[in-house]
Amino acid sequence: MTSKTLAESLIDLGVATSHSRPKTSNDNPHLKASFKTLKHCPAFPAVFGSVEDTRVFCQGFYA
Repeated sequence: MTSKTLAESLIDLGVATSHSRPKTSNDNPHLKASFKTLKHCPAFPAVFGSVEDTRVFCQGFYA
């Protein structure tokens, strides 16, 4: 009996692999860097008035 490697099994199942840091499956360094940049923006408010205010701010920031 032989078995497939994990990578081969994932390809067969149509699962895309990510390039996260080793042994940190729930971490996305690019996303974390984006949030840090967002939070350190001079226009970032201390408190948002509502979820809609947050969406409007983020849409403008990421545009």
